Order: sequence, then structure tokens, then C-alpha cells
Amino acid sequence: MAVELKIINNVAVVLIGEAKSDNWSDIAESTLEEWKKNNIKIAYIRIDDCLASSACMAEIYHWMIKLKNVGIEYNLDDLPANYKDLLKLTLNSANIPPEPQVNKQDVLENIGEFGYNTVKSIKKSLNFIKESMISVFNFLTGRAVFRSEDFWFIFADCSYKAVGIISLVSFLKIE
Repeated sequence: MAVELKIINNVAVVLIGEAKSDNWSDIAESTLEEWKKNNIKIAYIRIDDCLASSACMAEIYHWMIKLKNVGIEYNLDDLPANYKDLLKLTLNSANIPPEPQVNKQDVLENIGEFGYNTVKSIKKSLNFIKESMISVFNFLTGRAVFRSEDFWFIFADCSYKAVGIISLVSFLKIE
């Protein structure tokens, strides 16, 4: 690729063409700085008609970035339509918004102290129900760990004799 920076009719032009020799074009930054000093705001990028390759696209993209960094706008109107479309796509892909950051918090942090105490209380209640169900199942299957005389004593003790103490306790506030 050969690149020439010219001012034609007071218009800055970046001419990209086929290299006439093995020397790659390495235009010094001084030319761009000189354009900036001369108050050139826009540069037209043009290519040879016979030039159609990925190396040419890379060179155009390189010069677009270089001009943008110096503060000179570029104009792609002189390029073929397929070149313009491809270059617009490459520039748009760099403008993808960042992924939103999600702060993940522990469940217990979200529900707070009241929620934590509620969950703890529910766990205790479920554990009590589980233990009670296991005890009833063991009793019904005959694998309980107490004598039948103890059962009948407890059963009799919970009858009418306990009504007084049960009614008294029911008025107490338990925390």
C-alpha cells in the first residue's frame, strides 16, 4: 500500500493506492500536525479504483483512527458503497455499551435481621414438627423408647386433673 497525504484545492486528501515499490508508506505525524496547524478540519479518504483487498480496508481503518486521534474528521463519501458499509460496521462494533454490573448479595443480607429471625424461627418449627412426626411414627410402629405403663400414667395425668393448671398457664405470656 502506498499512502499519500495531499492538499488538493484547499482540501486535505488521504490517497491510498497500490505500492509502486517495496517501501511501505509511513507518513510522519508531522504532516498531520501541519494540517492541524493550517486549521484543516476534515480529510477525504480516497482509493484507487482497481484496489479491492482486505489490506486496503485495514489501511483505511488505520487512517480513520489516526485522523480521529489528531482531531481531524474524515469523510468516506468517495469510497465505494460496500467499503463505507463495512467501515461503518467496524466503527459501530466499538460502541457496544458495557454490560450492566450486578451486585449479588446473599439472600439473608437482602431480607435483613427480621427476615433472618423469621427464617430461623421457621426452621425451628419445622424441626419440631419433624421430631414429633418421628416420635408418633415410632410409637405407632411399636419402636418407642418408653414403657406402656409410662404412657398410661402420662395419659391419665393429662386428663381432667390437669385442667386447672392448663387454664392457669394459658393466661401467662410466654416469650
